[in-house]
Amino acid sequence: MARIVPVLDLSRLEQGASERRTFLFDLRTAARDVGFFYLSGHGISAVEIDEVLDA
Repeated sequence: MARIVPVLDLSRLEQGASERRTFLFDLRTAARDVGFFYLSGHGISAVEIDEVLDA
């Protein structure tokens, strides 16, 4: 069975208590049910990511 990798937006943690609770629920669900996830909204630029990968 194919699964979709969840995409979680880290910036949701700064959008109020309700959104924070929803994000944390989604994070727990992704970790438990899928085992991994993509994380967006982290504030790390593509250039910085490329520099780390090239090191």
